[in-house]
Amino acid sequence: MKVFRKIKLFFTVTLFVSQFALAQTQETPPQLKQEPDSNGCKNVVVNKEITVESIQMGVLENQDNNLFTATQNIPLVEKTAYGWRMQLNVKNRKINWREVYSIPSPPKSWGIADSTNYIKVHSNRMQSESKQSTFTSHGVVDNYWVVLPGDPVGDQSMQVFVEGVFVCQLNFVVS
Repeated sequence: MKVFRKIKLFFTVTLFVSQFALAQTQETPPQLKQEPDSNGCKNVVVNKEITVESIQMGVLENQDNNLFTATQNIPLVEKTAYGWRMQLNVKNRKINWREVYSIPSPPKSWGIADSTNYIKVHSNRMQSESKQSTFTSHGVVDNYWVVLPGDPVGDQSMQVFVEGVFVCQLNFVVS
């Protein structure tokens, strides 16, 4: 009988410690894993449910059929739509994202008022911050800007965050 109690106590303690350790590891946020390629990032773990499989900078060639071409070279041609597209491992879900867009000099116009419900332009007029919640049915989330007269040329970047986690910095050139 004493042996049985010792074994039962041992298994109870072991089970408690195992469950406690598992709970501790599940609540620890995952480490950021980033595998940069020539134009974007791959396999970024946001949390235990969401992974950004890929995110790329590019040009929206045809808005009617949503034809996206990945590139780091954005032509300074009026009305060219450019931005990022990311593929997630989840579908049919709302995704909260944030973008910080940095440019080398103030544009003639941001094409919006200095502030809207989801876009804020920094006081130096060389940085904007967009925040949105997007429902994705196919695991794709994207955001685009359009080239306007007076837009600056040169090196630019967009930092993208998903659910508050930094995902990638996309560097590109407008020329």
